[in-house]
Amino acid sequence: MTPDLLTTGIPDTFLALKYTDGAGPIIVAVEKSAIHFDPPGTAPETKMEWEVVAKSLVQTLKPFLPDLLDNHDTTRSTESGVAWRHLDLTAALLTDEGIELRTQAHQLLRQSPWR
Repeated sequence: MTPDLLTTGIPDTFLALKYTDGAGPIIVAVEKSAIHFDPPGTAPETKMEWEVVAKSLVQTLKPFLPDLLDNHDTTRSTESGVAWRHLDLTAALLTDEGIELRTQAHQLLRQSPWR
């Protein structure tokens, strides 16, 4: 399996979300402590549960992304010239922006008969 160069180096305390637009790839690293899981006291326990949480958050953040990118993104690149925009969303930044990340995707997956 080839490592994903765009998300290499993102610590385990962040969840990497991937977007793209006409200007290229966008990696959004969301601090996991900023995510509110429903029901309270639950959290993803498996890789598959984290994947459905990531898909849920991609949709949740999509409408906020243009404003967040305008004010907080950084352009990064590899030595080989691959460039992308990167955005770190910490709990403090999300609070300052008035954005609450809430999901129950992991819980829905656990209850799904098609799992």
